[in-house]
Amino acid sequence: SAVRRFLDARPGVFDGFDLDWEYPVEGGLAGNARRPEDRENFTRLLAEFRRQLDARAAAAPSGEPYLLT
Repeated sequence: SAVRRFLDARPGVFDGFDLDWEYPVEGGLAGNARRPEDRENFTRLLAEFRRQLDARAAAAPSGEPYLLT
């Protein structure tokens, strides 16, 4: 919700965002935490983004879909 408030306060400034999961299985810094539920939680995060993007597209005058790639 904090990210949504941030973006809503700056209409027209952002045309996209990047979610970058660098090391989903192994690698990265030694201190990086890995949990068994990471994959499921990341999938849920993307599903929530998709839901919110679809709602915004439906409310937009152009009705153009937002891409999540």
